[in-house]
Amino acid sequence: MWKNNMKNFLYFLLIVYFSPMFGNAQIMDIFQNKEYEYATYIVEAKSDKEYAPSKFEIYQDKNKEENKNWQNIENQLEKVASQQIENEVSFFQLHTKAVNYLKQLDALKRLENPYHEESNFHPGLKGIEIKLVSVVNNRGVYYIQYNFDNVNVKYYYLADFQQNKVTELNKIPNLNQQERLRKLTLSRLTALYLLQTKKLEVNHVERIRATQSGEENLPDFSNRVDYSEAMVYPYFSGLMIEFPAQSKSSGIFENKAFRVLVTGMERNELLDVFPEFKPIFKQNIQEPAQAIIKLLNDDANYDLSRFSNAPKELQLLESLSFSPTDRKIFSLTIINYQKSDTIKSFLGAKKFFFDKNANILRIEERNDRNEIAREEKYAYNEKNQLTDIRFLGFGNKLQIQNYDNDLLSYVETIEVNDYRTAYGTEFRDLKIYEQHFAFNSNYRYALEFNVVGDFDRNRTIQSRYFEKNKYCTYHFCLLTHDNGQVFAVKKKIGSPIDILLNANNQPIESYVDNNRYHYKFTYDDNDRIKSFTSISDGKNANFVEYEYHNNLQKPLTITDTKTSHSTTIMIQEYEISFWDD
Repeated sequence: MWKNNMKNFLYFLLIVYFSPMFGNAQIMDIFQNKEYEYATYIVEAKSDKEYAPSKFEIYQDKNKEENKNWQNIENQLEKVASQQIENEVSFFQLHTKAVNYLKQLDALKRLENPYHEESNFHPGLKGIEIKLVSVVNNRGVYYIQYNFDNVNVKYYYLADFQQNKVTELNKIPNLNQQERLRKLTLSRLTALYLLQTKKLEVNHVERIRATQSGEENLPDFSNRVDYSEAMVYPYFSGLMIEFPAQSKSSGIFENKAFRVLVTGMERNELLDVFPEFKPIFKQNIQEPAQAIIKLLNDDANYDLSRFSNAPKELQLLESLSFSPTDRKIFSLTIINYQKSDTIKSFLGAKKFFFDKNANILRIEERNDRNEIAREEKYAYNEKNQLTDIRFLGFGNKLQIQNYDNDLLSYVETIEVNDYRTAYGTEFRDLKIYEQHFAFNSNYRYALEFNVVGDFDRNRTIQSRYFEKNKYCTYHFCLLTHDNGQVFAVKKKIGSPIDILLNANNQPIESYVDNNRYHYKFTYDDNDRIKSFTSISDGKNANFVEYEYHNNLQKPLTITDTKTSHSTTIMIQEYEISFWDD
């Protein structure tokens, strides 16, 4: 047992040196349409406590702006972390949690390996992390993580930058709150549990949807989820409900953390029992008019790659000039060859199947043996909205689109990988990501996060906005005339780009990275692309030629010649079939 020494103390040595290996990151407050850049700094700390290491490091996320409000909060969080170690009672509470987590981790490892050796149940403190999770309406959510041997203990805090106040968010939800959490999340968690335990497969799309919505009558597994462990905090446009790693509930996901984000009406329903968060959402986001939403959702308006890449595949269908009397396209097959001298070698093919509304139904990819190597299957609802995509071939993957008032709310991607340990135990690696969308004024935001496992620190909020004659993202703005003609690109991040377009808003030339990369486009009398040239450091790297045929079934041949190292000639032949009326 460690001895209590009242003269012992903790102090920080030198602040602060920036570690470039953590780089820069950005986080968005979508309620304020405000973006913050932060970086991870390292504080070296020394301790005279007998129960703590003599030297360890604190990794802390800090705003890169000279912002006194943020600096005050950051100093408070650093003080909270130091006091947790300096106070012996607090430290041993942390240590007890770490020991309990290690015991749970040992139990899981024994399932994988019956010969697993027991962990050291006197884990030492290795370091501390203070991480910024989100900013919502000028309030920040942070967690402080205390890293022990193989496990960590994490506490969440809400920071009010204007009021200079830090509040701990680790209270156990009361029974009323737990019941509301259960009501809003149990169906979605049931679907995750059934996927994890192989009672549901990713090709059971209808059953997955029915389970998520609570329509399918399934055995109650709520006893596997302890809602007293739920952590609730503001995140993106709603409230995140998270069950921490190594908690009792995390056993259903091999001791990994898992989470559910509730937005819209569900968020408001949860606020009824979490009134402490109501002031944060008092000023709600302002959904723009439908015309603005349409502009923000049109990816073509924000496509910078069109100035440096040749159009391919479905982009070219618009230029094939089918008349209104032509039948609707049933399939498009793109056959790939490699040419050597006069010999064409078949490399494979990609085939698109369409319904009579011109929606893609299936994409089929074949290898050089003409065998199906990969498929994508698309489904739509009665409103002609895409509902799901099933990916077959490379992994077992499903993507589900979810709508709120006919507007895409979030996309859920589910991927499973079944494997067997060296000792014969079967496990399933379940990867689930959600990409959520939100609109505020003339902005659109998209955020992707992982549902199971610790948060991926590389996640970012993608933003785009529209102003008069400007289509902008975090990285660039496309500047247009009143008629929509693009006349310039304003880069915020990365190398400069100059463009020249014709009267039809088609690129003719573009220069990237101080003219290091040069791209040329030519067009025929029907405004169809005729050639694309890529020049790198003054040398031709790529030349693509488009040959159009007066043949509805075989309208196009593309020859792509790459000369950057050795000369390689690739040929694509388009073949089209039509629906029978």
